[in-house]
Amino acid sequence: VQLNDILNTPIYWNTKHQDVIARSLRWGAQVSQFYEKLNCTVALLYSNYDENGNRHHWGTEIDIAHQVLLRGGYFSGQYGVGLGVVLNMWHIDYTFSTSELTAAHRVNLTIRY
Repeated sequence: VQLNDILNTPIYWNTKHQDVIARSLRWGAQVSQFYEKLNCTVALLYSNYDENGNRHHWGTEIDIAHQVLLRGGYFSGQYGVGLGVVLNMWHIDYTFSTSELTAAHRVNLTIRY
């Protein structure tokens, strides 16, 4: 369970106009299963975002030997797939996702020490 923007975060514009980001509640659940013969873990997740109406996120992740992660998901009419690779302390993630306007490619590099 996660509560966001509990103070109704204000946004100030240079036109003197002010908007407010309303409080929102996010909750979810995950079920995972380790398969010893394949040395992988399969996880299924569900999240609910309550920002301007309910939005649902369904996803799955397959973690192979804690080295390769395959991901897929669905979020409010948008699809996404991803690949993660772990090389010692380097974690590289790639995601392709769709939206109403365009498709997006994202790359993330994390160093864990």
